This record gives sequence, C-alpha cells and structure tokens, in this order.
Amino acid sequence: MIDMGSVFLFCAVMFPTQMLISLDISEMAQTSPYKKALQTSIPAKISACGGLLMLAWATLLKGIAYATGNISGNLGWQLLQIGIWMFFLMIFNGVCYKFFIISLIIMYSLMFGLGMSAGMASFGKGGMMSGMVQIHPVLAVVLDIGLILLGALAEYGIASLFYKFPLSKSAFGAAMKRNS
Repeated sequence: MIDMGSVFLFCAVMFPTQMLISLDISEMAQTSPYKKALQTSIPAKISACGGLLMLAWATLLKGIAYATGNISGNLGWQLLQIGIWMFFLMIFNGVCYKFFIISLIIMYSLMFGLGMSAGMASFGKGGMMSGMVQIHPVLAVVLDIGLILLGALAEYGIASLFYKFPLSKSAFGAAMKRNS
C-alpha cells in the first residue's frame, strides 16, 4: 500500500518552494540578479534538502512502526515507495508553476494509476507486492536518497528548460491580477 502520510510529508517540502516562486510575481524579484535562481536552482536545493530531511523522518517513523508490529510486509519495499513518490513530486514541482493545469492532470492521473495498481496488488497478507519485490531496508533508503537527488536534478533541469515561459495564470491568477 502507498504510505499517504509520507506523501503528505513530502508535499510539505513544496510549501517553501511555493512561497519562493510566488515572490517572483513582485517587481522586486523581477529586477533581482537572482531572478533565474529563484525559479530554478534555489527551489531544487530546497526540495533536495527538505526531501532528505523528510526521508529521514519517514524512515524513522516506518522503522518504529515496523519494530512495534504496527505494519507488516516488506519494509524495504514500503521505504522504496517513499523515494519514488518524492521523485515524482519533485518533477511536478519543477513544471507546475509554468504549466499548472496540464501538470496537475498528469500528476493526479499518475497518483491515481499508481495508487490503484499498488492498492490492488496489496491484497493478502503483507501485500502481494511485498512478496514480489524483496529489498533490504538499507538498500531502499540508499535508493531513496539517490531518487531524491535525481529528482532535484530533474526539477532543476525542467525549471531551467521552461524558465523563459511565463508563470501560469492558473497557479497565480489572483496575485498576478493584483500586480498587473
């Protein structure tokens, strides 16, 4: 099963980035020499650092829950899912402020599709997927770290690729109207 608590933890990592990107609407940010960094490298760094912090927290919580018998199945697979979700959220973070509606549709489709398939695959004791994919928890955490760092690079690359595109009016509609 998908650990929605971890997904929500990683969504919290996106909030500082959202505040930072929303500063780009102001005239002060528009004339700043850091304008490009405010849309590209700084959000990726915030996502990477916050993602690693939340991964540590989620891993600790998963470890405690597993040790106390509150979760069953393959702990490694459950930990690996955390990194996979963070990777997709970081890619979403890199594109959503430029193409909000399209990226939202793709993200929700992905979340629904993966969530539905993971939910269907988890019938039975410990989940069917946990029997199919055996992975050591330490290896899962190492892979998660790699996925977060790769996600940060992807977020930076996507944000740099679309830097010249205007911010989405769907994402910042009311704020953009006030500043116009």
